[in-house]
Amino acid sequence: LYIHPVQAALHAGPWSCSNNRGDRVSYFVEVGTAPDFASSNGPQTWSVSKHRRVQTLHCPRLQNWGNPRGRLSWLRCDRRVDICRPVTTGVTDSETQLAVYPQPDDLYMCRVQNMWGRTQQQFVFQSNRYYG
Repeated sequence: LYIHPVQAALHAGPWSCSNNRGDRVSYFVEVGTAPDFASSNGPQTWSVSKHRRVQTLHCPRLQNWGNPRGRLSWLRCDRRVDICRPVTTGVTDSETQLAVYPQPDDLYMCRVQNMWGRTQQQFVFQSNRYYG
């Protein structure tokens, strides 16, 4: 059985093939898909207050968690050396939210990925003119 190009909604499910001798073979096709946000408008930019208030970041709603289901992770990135590390504190009861005490130039990222791909949203913090 060869299907190309594959469309998950059209091709997933049971299939069978038979010949004129009455031989029949059945298959079940499961289509893998990458996670996908319902909408994404590029990086979100936030201002940092001199009072360093807690900011709660919200990962965008997912249109598709992927198949197999994607794993959500929060990352904090150092833009000077282009390295991102997992965030282990501040994750709320809902894994799609993260509470942070931002600093100017902080970059956080919500990433959902599986074996077929990933989607991510960046949150950039900038100092405002009153920061000091």
